[in-house]
Amino acid sequence: MCIGGLAIFVYLSPVDFLEPGFVIDGTLIQDQYISPNDSLESALFLTKEGQEVTVSVTNPISKVPLRLEIKDPEGMTINNIDSSKGPKITFRTESVGKYTVTLTNVGTEMTKITTQYGHSVPETVGQETNAILGVSWILLIIMGSYLILHTDFRILTKERK
Repeated sequence: MCIGGLAIFVYLSPVDFLEPGFVIDGTLIQDQYISPNDSLESALFLTKEGQEVTVSVTNPISKVPLRLEIKDPEGMTINNIDSSKGPKITFRTESVGKYTVTLTNVGTEMTKITTQYGHSVPETVGQETNAILGVSWILLIIMGSYLILHTDFRILTKERK
């Protein structure tokens, strides 16, 4: 039982701590270096209209300021953001097709980044998930403690007789 709880923690915790409420659907740019004033571009193919998509950038080496820009299939900029903590943009698709994601290093030093896309979990779904995980943790702790105590006390009582 304790191993089950540990497995749930190891599997769910890193993603939830780094991006709470963000479900990753894919990676656009994986561990690429960007020099100052350089840009990286990636294509994102979306097949549903009205779909809410989140693009998230992490830069594990440093907190270099970045600019993230997203263009729709017609080439019009639908959203852009500047951030020194790794930009995150959420947008709703107006049409089906190839969206262009451009990431620019506006800082003075090289940095390594990863860009992922996915969707944000609505707060109500996140609360339900947290409640289910909370109950699971409590049950795993109670059952694991019972098994440990029951097994240890049985051995101790047999040794006394």
